Amino acid sequence: MNICCWNIRGLSDSCKQYAVTNLVKDYNINIIGLVENKVKIENVQSIFKKCLPGWNSFHNGSGNDDCRVWFCGNPQAVKVSLADIHPQIITCSFEYGANAALVFISFVYAEYERDGRVALWR
Repeated sequence: MNICCWNIRGLSDSCKQYAVTNLVKDYNINIIGLVENKVKIENVQSIFKKCLPGWNSFHNGSGNDDCRVWFCGNPQAVKVSLADIHPQIITCSFEYGANAALVFISFVYAEYERDGRVALWR
């Protein structure tokens, strides 16, 4: 099982979309977290379909906010379920190994200001 997290610093650029696709293929990534992707909510589906067609995903964009965190899983390798979502963090679970142990994983993109990060620790 290969898991990756990438602070992509903007995913609207087609070169970065191509880089994500290549990374996933080259390293056989099954789960990837893309943080600081800065994708406008209205562009989420079209960009996601270009990068990881057929994959499952969760993101924390809502309303007029940009997406900050994307959690993506390859359904041919792993069944990912959303456990919790927050403006700064997404937590998902998946079963792993012969005994199907339940594993939780979180991808975080925290606020820059200290006061904004306090919510993560409550």
